[in-house]
Amino acid sequence: MTPINSEKNRGSGTLRHHHEYAQFVRWIATPEPYREIKKQEDFAKSIGVHQDTLTDWKKREGFWSAVKEEISQFGRERTPNAILALYKTILAKGTAPEVKLWLQYVEGWKEEQVQTQKFDEKPTPGEVATWERIKRKHARKNRRNGEHSNPL
Repeated sequence: MTPINSEKNRGSGTLRHHHEYAQFVRWIATPEPYREIKKQEDFAKSIGVHQDTLTDWKKREGFWSAVKEEISQFGRERTPNAILALYKTILAKGTAPEVKLWLQYVEGWKEEQVQTQKFDEKPTPGEVATWERIKRKHARKNRRNGEHSNPL
């Protein structure tokens, strides 16, 4: 019996069934409703390996990275259909999230990022100078209007 923390179970051993491994990566990456073979046990039989081999492959270094790459490829090939569905949703509903997503994807639009300053941080000399200019400007405006309160 192989111990749980053995080299074999960590997936650093030599891979003997390269073609079958690649098939398994593609099978795992395929969304379940699109799989012709639904159960892992049945898939193992179809490629001629034991189901424990598939379990070991899932533990191999790089397995989930390969699955992620297959998922990305699956998605890239379907992006035009997703864009069409998004477009149809915008035409039908026209809600802000769909329009925003369209602008981000198609137009490369990005929301303005606002930087905030933590209260425990001291302002930079430039920030202090800007703040002082704003205060002076409002003070002059208030004096002209006969007001004495500081709006800031």
